[in-house]
Amino acid sequence: MEKYGLQRGIRGSEARHIDTPKYYRDLYVKNEDLKEKIEYLEEERQEIYEKVRDMYDRKDEAREKFLNMHEYNRQKESAISEKESRLEQLRQDYEPYMAQEDMNLLLGVLPKLSEHLKIVQLCKGIGLTIDAIKRLFNGESICKK
Repeated sequence: MEKYGLQRGIRGSEARHIDTPKYYRDLYVKNEDLKEKIEYLEEERQEIYEKVRDMYDRKDEAREKFLNMHEYNRQKESAISEKESRLEQLRQDYEPYMAQEDMNLLLGVLPKLSEHLKIVQLCKGIGLTIDAIKRLFNGESICKK
């Protein structure tokens, strides 16, 4: 070795020669440790796989709930739309009655209004215009001079 410029070992090094049986014993112990680690890692891998599977199941459940909720919201919006259109129809149907209620209230408060209304209807019946009827109520003449 010296002729090639090589030396055996390094001076001051703490490395020591290990005899063969001890080397194989250490190797066996390391091998057993590695087997245990492999088992442990396999168990962890299986647990992680199960957790991932569970997450996918939960994701599917959440998606299904979301779709069900979306359908539920659509049905409720449709029901609200129907109720609003029905309410609008009822308002339109009630409008003439509201005018009649207002008229009845006015006639109750102003009894002469009922008489005036009868006169207006009579004047319209004989063909007078609204302007002519207004002039009559203001005390003006509608005859031509």
